[in-house]
Amino acid sequence: MRSRDDQTERLAADFTRAQTEPRSDYYLAIANCDDLLIGFVRIGFGRDRSGELGYAVRFADWGRGYASEAAALMIQFGLDTLRLHRIQAACGPDNYASQRLLARLRFVPEGRIRDHVFTNDAWRDSLLYSVLEHEWRSEVVRARN
Repeated sequence: MRSRDDQTERLAADFTRAQTEPRSDYYLAIANCDDLLIGFVRIGFGRDRSGELGYAVRFADWGRGYASEAAALMIQFGLDTLRLHRIQAACGPDNYASQRLLARLRFVPEGRIRDHVFTNDAWRDSLLYSVLEHEWRSEVVRARN
C-alpha cells in the first residue's frame, strides 16, 4: 500500500503528464455516490493504434460495478475518440476479480507474460488480455438490440 505522500506525488505527476502534448495516456477518476475518490481507470497509448487499459478501485468498493462502468467508458473513449484498434490489459494470475471483469468486458485471453512486474520485492507474472475494435462494436450492437 502506498503512503499518502507517495499517492500525492503520483497524482501530481499524473496531472503534469496530462498537460503535455502529445498525451501519453488518459485517466478518469472513480468516485462513489458520496463523491469520495475510490479509484481510477487509465488508458495509455501503445504502437499502431493500440492502448493499454489499467484500473484500480479501493478494496471496500469492490463488487459494486465501479470498475466495470469506468472501464467500459474508457474503452468506448479509446475506440471512438482516440481511434484505437486494439486495447489490452494485464492482471495477476491470482487476481480472479480482474479476470472476471475483463471477461465481462469481452477481453480475450492471450497468454502469460513471465516476470512482467516487480512488486512487493518479487517478480510477478501477468495474464494478458485484449479486445479488438470490431469485437467491442459487435458486442455493443448486440447489447442495444
